[in-house]
Amino acid sequence: MLFAHAQPTRDPLRVAITRAFLADETQVVESLLPLARVSDAQLQRIELGAVGPGVPDVNYCIGGMEGWLELKATENWSVPFRPGQPGWIARRVRAGGRVFILTRRRHGGGPRKGEPVDELWIHKGKEVLAVNSGDLRSAETALWLAGGPRNWDWAAVQQVLVA
Repeated sequence: MLFAHAQPTRDPLRVAITRAFLADETQVVESLLPLARVSDAQLQRIELGAVGPGVPDVNYCIGGMEGWLELKATENWSVPFRPGQPGWIARRVRAGGRVFILTRRRHGGGPRKGEPVDELWIHKGKEVLAVNSGDLRSAETALWLAGGPRNWDWAAVQQVLVA
């Protein structure tokens, strides 16, 4: 299995996505490189200035299944999109393409926020307009994981991306 691992800290998918949510663009590109060395997996970071507006952050191919990942991070329930992103995703989905929105919802907690959270929300691209106009909870969720990257089920992430 592509993301099966003997040492949880060495899981390339977990490492790449975790770094992607924490790093600037240069570090994101570097964090995705280990996945390119995993058999039958390729991820390519897309530079926004090199292509049209709204194109997602990452193009992937895993076991012959190709798709796009739009990576987001938020402390609350709303998900910030740049102009052109929801339209691009909706058009790609209508054309039969595979797109996922991976949102890391993370905060340290507090009186107004409640308990600390570190969650991964995965939405299919067809839900982009609901996520954009509402929040994470207003759209059908393909996968929701809690407890931070060390506790996320990376095999389940793989299953969603290739289903």
